[in-house]
Formats: sequence, C-alpha cells, structure tokens
Amino acid sequence: GGLKVQMPMNVKIIIHEKTHFGGWSKEFSENISSVPALFGSEEEFQEIGSIRVIGGVWVAYDKERYKGRQYLLEEGDYEDRHSWGGTDSVLLSFRFLQSDFIESSVALFQSDDEDGKALDIVNEEIPDLEQAGFGPETRSILVRSGVWVAYQQKYFCGEQYVLEKGKYKCFFDWGGSSKIIMSIRPIKLVSY
Repeated sequence: GGLKVQMPMNVKIIIHEKTHFGGWSKEFSENISSVPALFGSEEEFQEIGSIRVIGGVWVAYDKERYKGRQYLLEEGDYEDRHSWGGTDSVLLSFRFLQSDFIESSVALFQSDDEDGKALDIVNEEIPDLEQAGFGPETRSILVRSGVWVAYQQKYFCGEQYVLEKGKYKCFFDWGGSSKIIMSIRPIKLVSY
C-alpha cells in the first residue's frame, strides 16, 4: 500500500484516446493546462481513455487550468477511467508534482487560530482521522514538507486533495467542497 514514486524528476506521461492504450496517443513531460489545446483543428478531442505514467507523480483535473476534481496518478498503467477513480468527467489538464518526497510533515488544524486543536503527522498514513482523535472537520492545513493526499472519506476513499508545501487557510484552498477530511497519507520516494 501507500503512494509511491520511483522517478520523481524524470517526468513523463502518455495519454491515449481509447481504453487499453488504443487510438491516438500524446506524450508529454511538462504541465498541460489544456488538453484540448494540444489538438489541431482537424483532430477533435473527445476524451482520454487510458493513461500511462512513465515517471513522476501527476495530478489530473476534470477542468482546464488545474481546476476541478483532482485525480492522483502514480507511476504505472491506467487502462480505463475506473483505474484512476474517474467518473463520467473528462480529464482536461495535468501537472506533475515537484517535491523532495524524503521527509513528509503536515499539520491539520480544527480552528482558525493555530493555538487550537491540531494534529501533527510525520511520514505516516492516517486511514481514519476520527479514530486518531481528530476530525471530521479540518479548518486549515500546513504542509511543512513532502506531498500529501487528503481524502473526503476514511481509508483513502472519496474525493482526493493533493497538498503540496504551503498553507491552506480553508477548504477552497485545497479544492474541497467542504471542511470534511477523513484520511490522509504522504507520497513516498521508493528505490528498487
């Protein structure tokens, strides 16, 4: 288990038109703010059917310019939209995550002032924040290092929010629709 990256600096992703890597394909190694803009006038963009992540950790969004619902894509093959947790929405933008991935530290706060109830987590997965004595509502988040993924439901289910280094003052900042966060885990660097 857990979220892992082997080649965080060697970023490359290939998107395919059809499931199981069929149809046209496009390969890129940089952030793409608009997938439809990659296509010329003779080619009409419909959807992405499958994805192959060669290197790095990527976040795909169902809206252009890195907005909307977030889907974390680790290195590996995603033969259809169910394999990346997709619904009926089309993926319209992609960006890769830059971090050291070595040490991961985050603080979750339940009140606006940082003297209130907080939970400090270092290099650890928390599948149930309520069981850990925190939650279900998170007011703000401070990511000190690494990249974390927070989830709306327990056991790393439901909507996911990718959290990079920095301060998130409210759920709008992390792309959520409410203050509810029920589980959280870091992305770890692995070497084989």
